[in-house]
Amino acid sequence: MLSLILKRLSTPSASLFFFIWCLCSYPATLASEEITSKLPKTKTEKKFQKVVKEQKQNHKKAALSQKKVSALASKTRDLVYEHRIVLQQIADARTYNKQLRKFIKNQEEENHFIREQISEVKKTKKEIIPLMLEMYDVLAKFIELDIPFLMEERKNRLKEIQNIMNRANVTLSEKYRRLMEAYSIENEYGRTLEAYHGTENIHGQNVDVHYLRVGRIAFIYQTRDGKQQAYWNQKQKKWIPLASKFKKAIQTALQVAKKRQAPTLLIVPVPAPIKKDGA
Repeated sequence: MLSLILKRLSTPSASLFFFIWCLCSYPATLASEEITSKLPKTKTEKKFQKVVKEQKQNHKKAALSQKKVSALASKTRDLVYEHRIVLQQIADARTYNKQLRKFIKNQEEENHFIREQISEVKKTKKEIIPLMLEMYDVLAKFIELDIPFLMEERKNRLKEIQNIMNRANVTLSEKYRRLMEAYSIENEYGRTLEAYHGTENIHGQNVDVHYLRVGRIAFIYQTRDGKQQAYWNQKQKKWIPLASKFKKAIQTALQVAKKRQAPTLLIVPVPAPIKKDGA
C-alpha cells in the first residue's frame, strides 16, 4: 500500500494532490488542538499544575530567603568587623589610661616635691637675707681696713650692692650673685699683679704716679719721672719713701704687670708681717 502511495506521489499530478490535501488538513489540525485545550482538565492535570505552581512559588520564596540570608550574612560580617575594631579601641584606651595614670602619679610626685621646695625656699629666704646683710657688712669692713688700692672702684661696687639689696624689684638670687661676685673680685686681688695710673698727694701736691700692686703683700707707687717712689705701710697707714736703688726693679715690675715684658724675678720691698700682741 505504501509503495503504491509513493508511486502516485512520484507523478506530477500526485504531488499537486498531496499539496492540496495538506492545505485542507492543516486547519483541521489547529481546530482539533483548540478543541483539546477547551476540553475540561482532569484531576491529575489540575493537581500537577497546582504542584508546579507551588513549586514556582517555593522557588521564589527560596530566592527571597537566600537574598535575606546573604544580606544578614554581610551585615553580620560588618558587625563582627566593627566589633573587632571596638575591642581594639578599648584595648588601646586601657593601655593609654594605664600610661596616663603613671603620668598623673609622676606629676603628683613632682608637685609634692615642688611644694616642698617652695616651702624650703621661703624658709631659706628668711635665713639668707640676714646672712647676706652680714656678708655685706663684713666685706665693707674688710675693704675699709685693706690696702688702699683702687678704693674708688671698690667703694662704688659696694654702693651698687647696697642699692640692690634695698630694692624690692631685684630677686634674691640676683642680690646673692652680685654679693658673691664682689667677694670673688676681692679674692682675686690677693693673687694678681696689677699696675694702673692715678694721682697721689705728695708733700701737699697732687702728682701723677704709677701704682703697682703685688697681691696684697706690696703696694707701691712711682712718679712718672721715676724720681720718687714709696710703699704703703699697712701698720702705720701711710706711704714710706723708698731709696732710688728700687727704681729699676719697680720699673721692671710695672712693665711685667702691664704685660709689656715677660714675667721675671722681681725684687720689691715687702713690709714685715704685723705681729699680734703677745705673739
